[in-house]
Formats: sequence, C-alpha cells, structure tokens
Amino acid sequence: ISQVVSSQNYLVARPDLPANNVKELIAYGKANPGKLTYGSSGIGTPLLCMELLKSLGGITAVHVPYKGDTPAITDLMGGQIDLYCSTIVGLVPFTRSGKLKGLGVTSNKRADSMPEMPTIAEAGVPGYELSSWYGILAPARTPRPIVDQLNAAVVKIVAMPDVQKKMIEGGSDPQSSTPDDFMAR
Repeated sequence: ISQVVSSQNYLVARPDLPANNVKELIAYGKANPGKLTYGSSGIGTPLLCMELLKSLGGITAVHVPYKGDTPAITDLMGGQIDLYCSTIVGLVPFTRSGKLKGLGVTSNKRADSMPEMPTIAEAGVPGYELSSWYGILAPARTPRPIVDQLNAAVVKIVAMPDVQKKMIEGGSDPQSSTPDDFMAR
C-alpha cells in the first residue's frame, strides 16, 4: 500500500574517545588497528552498522556482544567499549546530555529528529547507507482500486502534522509512497 516511515540507527562513542567525528574515528582506527571495540545488543542485532563501517572505512574493531541495549550503553558510558550503534530514540538523550558522543546517522539523509547530525556518508565514509523501513501491505491480488483507496488514506494520515510529530519524536522519519514505488522498493 505505502511505506510509512524510514528509520536509521545512530553511531555513538564514549565521551573520551580521541575521535570527535567519523573522519577522526577512521583515522584513529587505522592508526590503532584492532584496538577499537564496539558493543551490540546481541548477535544478529545492529551489528551491520559497524560491519559496514569497518568494511567501507578500512578499519578493524572487536565486537563485544551484550544482552540488550542497557548493559552495552552502560559500559560505553563507563569506557569499557568505544562505540555503539542503535536506534536514534534510545541514544539521543545520552548524546544531548553529553554522556555519549554522537558521530553520525546510518541513513543516506539526515534524520528529521536530529537534522544537525550528519550521515556517516557525508561525515567521511562515502557510500555508507543502512536504514530500515516500515510499511503497510495488503494481500496479493487485492483489487487496484482498493489499493489506491488505502494508499490515499495512508498518505493523508502520514502527512498530518501531529502524526509526523509523533513519528519524529520516536526517532523515525515519516515517508509515504505510491504503491508502485513501494513495490519496487
């Protein structure tokens, strides 16, 4: 029917890491091979964020899996690990308070919820893009007039200022699409 939101992750660092942006992080990683560490909330979770950064940035880093966001973020603030990548909504309070250092968002455009934060691609790793999306689907062979009617309703709802505000506060970017564009995606 339509895409509804896109969502990206947020790369953050411990406050005293001697890198204040992505370019400095890549330079630090290259000068100190194998010394960077990054946490995840477990195997199969937002590891892709760091794996893509390692691959495109030409650095190495040691993965430290945790049992959820909370222990990983606690260790990041305590300096036991260097980097973490997770949802924007879960990390923004820590970067805004100065407890963590924000480095970049993982999508190909800046997040509506933090337009001041660059994407990782524009901050020093060209070609970096990692985001997720959510949408509304209908059963196969739903008649096109019904699909079009549902799409018009979804597009109208996503355009509502109060709906957009809630989505942005939740760390997602409102984004509707035509059924054909959504199918192509």
